[in-house]
Amino acid sequence: MRTSLLSRLGWAIAALLMVTCTSIKELDDDAHISTVKAEAMAPSAVVLGTPIVDRDEVTIPLIFGKYLFPIEIRVDITTEQKIDKILGLGADFTLEFESLYDINRVDLISLSGVVNSYIFRLQEVPGRESADIEKFEILSWSPESFLLTRNPYYDIINGFVEIIGIDELFPLSITPVITVSDGASLPIYFSESF
Repeated sequence: MRTSLLSRLGWAIAALLMVTCTSIKELDDDAHISTVKAEAMAPSAVVLGTPIVDRDEVTIPLIFGKYLFPIEIRVDITTEQKIDKILGLGADFTLEFESLYDINRVDLISLSGVVNSYIFRLQEVPGRESADIEKFEILSWSPESFLLTRNPYYDIINGFVEIIGIDELFPLSITPVITVSDGASLPIYFSESF
């Protein structure tokens, strides 16, 4: 009687296991990134843009902080399908970059065990950290009889603009047109008197 009960119980457990087990053929081979969010953890002054996923590479724009290495970045990875695990991230889902040219490899393991690897890299967004004059021209001046050049000399390193003229009719008013780098802001037109 006990043997028959144990036998039935064994068959019931075996049947339950066969119903709940998934065949390897049914497991998904895909493990692809759909989106990535990035946040600078240390130093906190670093400013990042929205990461770009392109095939097997993820590029994180570095807007500000190219002199602040090493940089620790927390990444939030969203996949297109359910996966088994993600390898290559540090504690709290972080990546560390020792320089602008450093790369990190992250492996996504699919449910079937297939590995998809991604390279994470930083890309500097040019001109965001500088506040330089790129072009300086004089649109107009008063008195108009004042002799001066329309293209003054500007020294980016020492931070000055030298207006060259050969007259002594002061005061002199000028209206310059100044083009500045992407990281700077300045009204397009303004007047200055000397």
